[in-house]
Amino acid sequence: MQVSHLGHATLLVESDSARILVDPGALSDDWHGQSGLALVVVTHQHADHVDVDRLPHLLAANPEARLVGDAATMAMLADHDITGSALVTDERVRVGDLTVTGHATSHATIHRRIPQISNLGVVIEQDAGARILHPGDALEVTPAVDVVALPTSAPWASIAMLADWVNAVGAPNMVPIHDGLLSPAGRAIHLRLLQELADDTQMADLSDGSRLTL
Repeated sequence: MQVSHLGHATLLVESDSARILVDPGALSDDWHGQSGLALVVVTHQHADHVDVDRLPHLLAANPEARLVGDAATMAMLADHDITGSALVTDERVRVGDLTVTGHATSHATIHRRIPQISNLGVVIEQDAGARILHPGDALEVTPAVDVVALPTSAPWASIAMLADWVNAVGAPNMVPIHDGLLSPAGRAIHLRLLQELADDTQMADLSDGSRLTL
């Protein structure tokens, strides 16, 4: 199984029998033109996690792909004539030798004046193989996994919160994501701090187009 970071919150997870794209959002265009997808996952309705204008083009290029996400996002997308299925906690979707398990939560609080929305963390697992956690925009779940996709900057998070969460998950590997609001210099600072504060988790920065093979 291989993991690629396609900008901001977007991950591509591939095995020999399936390809899964998570969070095709508006702060990245590296996911444009992807083909051969079996599943597209949207963790929540914010534009940096789902580009409503570009998503129809992605689905048209991948007619066999299923679209899943939290219920509120699926309802929002239905208003744009985009059809998908809601995924709830502990519900599983299987594509090829990969299984996606939902972990429904609330989006992390940005400010008390901003209405809270739902969020869907997902664990992607290969048969008798590795497990990857994409949390969306929430730090509520800490399943046992081999790789955690780590938000590196967000209006709802501090470095302290993120480091404590990484240590609570305790995965051997972390892939930095959610970095679209950072300058290159600022991103380097965030990554250095998060690595220094991680107890037993090693960072795999995939921003150069490299892949993490598990």
